[in-house]
Amino acid sequence: MKPNTFIANQAAEKLGLGKDVLDALAKVAGRPAVANALLKIGQLMGEDKFVANPAPGGTGAMTKDQAQSRINELMLDSDFAKRLDAGDTRATQEWNGLHRLLVA
Repeated sequence: MKPNTFIANQAAEKLGLGKDVLDALAKVAGRPAVANALLKIGQLMGEDKFVANPAPGGTGAMTKDQAQSRINELMLDSDFAKRLDAGDTRATQEWNGLHRLLVA
């Protein structure tokens, strides 16, 4: 799954839009328009912040390999582990975003 598709799917899920609603919207506006709208919503919701490409000069969302690499890096970071265990919002969002990207 492409990163932008992942972000759009997360937006649809968080908005509670089921397949039937998405199909109805696609019939009226067309699939590309619905996909672009959901991508924009996902970006505005901040979904893309937690799947952004961390590589120097990297643009767009990260790949699954990059997500796995970041997870491996975070697993060795004791400060991150403490923040995650303490319920830090940013740490939790990054951790969950990386894992969602892996299973997308």
